[in-house]
Amino acid sequence: MKSITLLPNTISKSFLPTITMLIGLPGSGKSTWARTYLSDLTILSTDDLLEEWATTNGKTYNEAFNEPGLYPLIEKQMYKNLVEAFTAGKHIVIDRTNLSRKIRSKILGRLPPRYIKFAAVFQVERDELDKRLQQRYETTGKHIPSHVIYDMLNRFEHPLTYEFHYIFV
Repeated sequence: MKSITLLPNTISKSFLPTITMLIGLPGSGKSTWARTYLSDLTILSTDDLLEEWATTNGKTYNEAFNEPGLYPLIEKQMYKNLVEAFTAGKHIVIDRTNLSRKIRSKILGRLPPRYIKFAAVFQVERDELDKRLQQRYETTGKHIPSHVIYDMLNRFEHPLTYEFHYIFV
């Protein structure tokens, strides 16, 4: 495994299109890192789509997340955006938790074989994670109950070399 600090430079040297899958719990720094280091790439995020829907409809993120039937539509739009991006041969970043191999395979299985697959794994100590999630709640109103985080921790599966060409931590 390679240091995540090397990833942006590795992508910039690629002659083939790349997909970078961010993997980590909410609050681990995935979105912040992507906006800081990969902002010139196509970033696909269900959270961004939910936030956009919430803003357009005068709702909070939490209200949008709990809106009956909305999340499957948001996910469908994300997959549509993914197909458009790889059809255009763009460098893609998937900004979601992507905690399980099953979830990751739903995305990676759609890619043309020419894509180089990178995993960027974000791990944060639980105390720091709780602090970040509390700050997020205070500034944005996004709330993720601690039992949900606990369940996510228990479901987390580290990426394996058969899933990705390169894994950065």
